[in-house]
Amino acid sequence: MMSNENNYEYTEIVSSMLESCDDLMNLDEIISNLYEQKSRWEKKSKEVFDDLLKGQLLKKAKYSKTSLAAVIGCSRPTLDSWLKGIIPSRENMIRIGLVAGYDLNQINELLTKYGFYQELYPKILSDCVCLFVINTYNEKRCEQYRRILGELEKSITDNSPEEVEIDTEYFGAMVSDIEAEVELVKFISENIGTFKNTYHRLYAYVHALFYGAEDSEKSGLFGIDGMYANSPIYGIADEQKWSASLKRAVSEIQNRKWIPTREKIISLGIHLNMYRVDIDEMLRRAHMKELYAKNVFEALIIFITESADLEGLYDPDEDGEVSQYALLNYAYDILNKYRKYPEIERFFNEITRVDEEE
Repeated sequence: MMSNENNYEYTEIVSSMLESCDDLMNLDEIISNLYEQKSRWEKKSKEVFDDLLKGQLLKKAKYSKTSLAAVIGCSRPTLDSWLKGIIPSRENMIRIGLVAGYDLNQINELLTKYGFYQELYPKILSDCVCLFVINTYNEKRCEQYRRILGELEKSITDNSPEEVEIDTEYFGAMVSDIEAEVELVKFISENIGTFKNTYHRLYAYVHALFYGAEDSEKSGLFGIDGMYANSPIYGIADEQKWSASLKRAVSEIQNRKWIPTREKIISLGIHLNMYRVDIDEMLRRAHMKELYAKNVFEALIIFITESADLEGLYDPDEDGEVSQYALLNYAYDILNKYRKYPEIERFFNEITRVDEEE
């Protein structure tokens, strides 16, 4: 039998603990242990980034802070925040790896192990350029990456050809075979529909909530039949007092221009009364990992969605209506108890408790 402390090393066990958790005292213990583990991991991550930024780049490569920030394309205060232990964004983490001369495996490890981001994905334009730069250039990789990406983004037009479905592994192999920049430009031009529709499956999934699903796959999602088909989304957003950034995300989804982040996907799931399985599906369609039980914030989301299901918050009432506020209000009440944790406080600003009698 493993000790309780050892249990927290295994994601599946933590997930099972959250699924079977039936009171807030047990939840407090789980979250407290996860936070202690997180603190130890953050210490390890800080050591990794200290060695990478301070040791390899500032000391060995003899960059000054100003010159390093310029090469990465960030501000000095942003670089200083990383040196104090703040984890860089995915894009900046990629750029740091390029400056350090990391190979593909090292950059993917940096992304997945220390940033909990998805690894490089060839159908994302910026990742495709990064893969090309890693394979082609030995010096000034970050500068080349920023230059090529900037030029390509300016050249992309709205009258590009439609996407042709290509297996991702095969697509990645084609990217690996590109040897010259002129070939890269031609390849991207010929496949721009694929890059522009990287998140089309996610858009379609969310779109199904409002208008019904054309590509309906078996799922617990109410919206497979158009959950909100008769309710304008902005009416729902106003009633639930959505944040401006969440309203903007939905507008960009409708226009197929949204670049999703984990927190926004999870926020959308909570606001739209989604089961855990549906939030996981949205994350997968955005090329991200499912809800991660060893992350304090996402552990609470797992508990909220699983316990809400057990308590019948997703069930229709005697009139056959499903409350649009039940999950949101339940999430508000649970998260409010854990606002002492910075990641919870940050997300808490996304949600508002709604009086169902209003």
